[in-house]
Amino acid sequence: MLCANHKGIDMNSNQRKAVDGILDNKVPSTLVKTVAEVAQGKQKYDPYEGRVKPLLYNMNEAARQLGCSRSRFWGLRKEGVVPTVEVGGTTFVRREDLERIVQESLMHGINEGGDNE
Repeated sequence: MLCANHKGIDMNSNQRKAVDGILDNKVPSTLVKTVAEVAQGKQKYDPYEGRVKPLLYNMNEAARQLGCSRSRFWGLRKEGVVPTVEVGGTTFVRREDLERIVQESLMHGINEGGDNE
């Protein structure tokens, strides 16, 4: 069984059997442990971990990267805090601009507001 011998994963045997049946014993045990830790709130999910992060984000992805709601993100954009670029008629935010915004907010603070979605 895939999950039966994993230490640190809090599942009963029926849950382990269900997971094994769904995954068909094809998922590496380290990934199963990571998923379990994310589900239990012990670890934060990073969709880009181990992969190259994109250079450009669409508006929804950029808001998600900043950890704010879309409405708050659009407000920041309207205030001129978030610069954008257009590529082929589509508006994007550069990763380096998001990283700069985060650094500046840590140093100077950006007024937080809006609902997190």
